[in-house]
Amino acid sequence: MRRRPLITDEVEAQLRELVRKLGPNRRLPSEMELSNELAVGRSTIREAIRVLEREGLLFKRHGVGTFTMAGSGPIVVGLEVLRGIPNIVRAAGQEPRIATEIIDVREAPPDIVTSLELDGDDRQVVFARQLYLGDGVPIILGDSYVPARLFSDPSVFCADVTKGAADGRCLFDVLEEHGIQVKYAVSGVQAVCADTVVAELLAVQTGHPLLLLSEVHYSDRGVPVICSRDYIESTRHSCVVVRRRI
Repeated sequence: MRRRPLITDEVEAQLRELVRKLGPNRRLPSEMELSNELAVGRSTIREAIRVLEREGLLFKRHGVGTFTMAGSGPIVVGLEVLRGIPNIVRAAGQEPRIATEIIDVREAPPDIVTSLELDGDDRQVVFARQLYLGDGVPIILGDSYVPARLFSDPSVFCADVTKGAADGRCLFDVLEEHGIQVKYAVSGVQAVCADTVVAELLAVQTGHPLLLLSEVHYSDRGVPVICSRDYIESTRHSCVVVRRRI
């Protein structure tokens, strides 16, 4: 069963649509105006605006207001919230598409065994290599490993991942349909060079600099359910982190 959207999620979706209609470098209505128009509290409006700021869709001019970002440049997104790549691309005003390059059941390599806390003979994973595009342009190549033990029939999950990708649904969505909800992730970022296979899929030269986002995603019970390696073409997709002093 899929999670029912929260009020904040619905408001975020409405604000994204408003951003698309306004176009670049346009002032957003005030919090009070948005609160009245959308029939929600100002705190909900503020939270939704903060999310869109982290995604690079909005920015604030002190004492003036909140404005939409310019339409050029890479998709910019904060790493603080797990939203799924298609949702990020869609929020940036582009048409997302997922191409599933590989989907199979295989034995996990040693580093994945460690990350997913597999043991003994239980080393089988569902491996999915997916290419994420925005308006037809390759943005991210993602390799995901999911413990096969989570499914009574891993081949059914493989088929669902392929169908979900064709429908524009990310791995998070398909896992939710199988009763598994991702709650948080532990992430690491490093600079790498594209090898021949990755370069061809991302339509860049071999040796082209990329960002590698390595993550282990956990369920609400703290169990690792995905280990992912996302190769990001950073001129097309830029990641930011909001840091606060405490």
